[in-house]
Amino acid sequence: MKTQLIQLDPYDDVISVRDKMGWSQTSRILLIWPEQGKILSRSLDLVLLQRHSASLGAQLALVTTDPQVREIAPTLGLPVFRNTRQAQKTHWRGKRRRRERLPRFTTPPDLSALRQQIHSAKGNWQEQSAARFGLFGISVLAILALAWILLPSARITILPRTRQQSVILPVAASLRFTSVNLVGSLPAETLSVIVEGRDSLLATGSMQIPADSAVSAVLFTNLTEHSINIPVGLIVSTLDANPIRFTTTSAGRLREGPGRTLTLSATALVPGEVGNLPSGSLVAVEGEYGLSLAATNPYPSRGGSDAPSPAPSQSDRTRLFDHLVTSLYKTALTDLQDSLPEGGYMITTTLELSEVLEETFTPEIGLPGDQVDLTLRLEFTTQYISEANLQSLVIPLMDGSLPDGYVPLPETLSVTHTLPSTPNRDGIVNWTLTADRQVQAEIAPSEVIQLAVGQPSATIIHRLAAILPLESLPELALTPSWWPRLPFLSFRIEVVSR
Repeated sequence: MKTQLIQLDPYDDVISVRDKMGWSQTSRILLIWPEQGKILSRSLDLVLLQRHSASLGAQLALVTTDPQVREIAPTLGLPVFRNTRQAQKTHWRGKRRRRERLPRFTTPPDLSALRQQIHSAKGNWQEQSAARFGLFGISVLAILALAWILLPSARITILPRTRQQSVILPVAASLRFTSVNLVGSLPAETLSVIVEGRDSLLATGSMQIPADSAVSAVLFTNLTEHSINIPVGLIVSTLDANPIRFTTTSAGRLREGPGRTLTLSATALVPGEVGNLPSGSLVAVEGEYGLSLAATNPYPSRGGSDAPSPAPSQSDRTRLFDHLVTSLYKTALTDLQDSLPEGGYMITTTLELSEVLEETFTPEIGLPGDQVDLTLRLEFTTQYISEANLQSLVIPLMDGSLPDGYVPLPETLSVTHTLPSTPNRDGIVNWTLTADRQVQAEIAPSEVIQLAVGQPSATIIHRLAAILPLESLPELALTPSWWPRLPFLSFRIEVVSR
């Protein structure tokens, strides 16, 4: 047969147990008393539970070691066991009283004679008015006494006293630590972010750039038996690894015969002072004329010049790089704080530039420009402490110093940190943290009910405030409001904490 097991709590009363029984849809209900605490030890409590079980259409049995309950239960016909295993293996049906069989009449009874017999059994005292009024008065008093006990109900609202609990703790963190140590060691974790930025700076340096091209007279010598027409644009150059090239600016006809000469003008292809050459420097003839002609400049080339122009200096580039890195450092710090796991603590002194992913200067080194532009793409890395590791360190220490009779309030823990030190040679960072939380006096509802049962409503508020650790006077709501005393039944008193 299916059995509903209901585990009772130390603070349960008849009302709360009936609520638990109300969910049962089985034919047997087994109430299991708690190992600690003394509850439902009165005969009235068990009678009320037995009647409620009967109204649900279920059998009721108890599992308890309370000697008082075990003594009362059999008198009410309630099976009582020492454990649930025994209860589930045992048949619960108690002993029933056998109904007395009425005599079977062989002949119809004489109703007149029976009526006369009944009336004649009444005593003379029942005929008296005083006796009747006395019985009526006793009945009314009994009803009033029951109303005095069962009618009133009360709701007591209390605000337990709260106080601040604080712990100051020096801590150390490092990537080398692998677990939380209650002496203050915390394992650190790494967090990275990539940031990109662009900045520019006016150039403060200068450089010489080519301005005018050099000119020279080139003497051509015929190496063949034929006349040669020398065109405009014929290239003559030096024999260096990086030759300086000139181009003829006039044309001419060189007469036939070896040794015949002709002088023509030429201009350097690249402007600037680089084209100012000593005599005898231009000796090579490019192209198909190289086998037919010999060339030289009998006089130095002149007229090539350079002019100053703005250009970024190395200090400009260094200053721009440092400025942009500083700006991106701040951006990385903000991005890392935004991406930090909830409740984590970032060790800001460990934030560092871990890698330069891109560095582009415009213009490049050696080229002029009024300003220098820089594009950087950098990766920054920092260390942080997770919320779980912080709580694994702080909460056990705070629980160890918890004031007697107080419990911590949830969602009130806050942790503040001093500025961490820079990592030492072993990569360890030190700082001090302060943990704060609210703790509240622990007041059991059963304790309030025990103090309030049957007490005068005019004095109970101040009595509770004097005995219990409360933040303010409790609030009392009586039903009916004019009732002079709190209920004598504990289950008629409700205690609410706020």
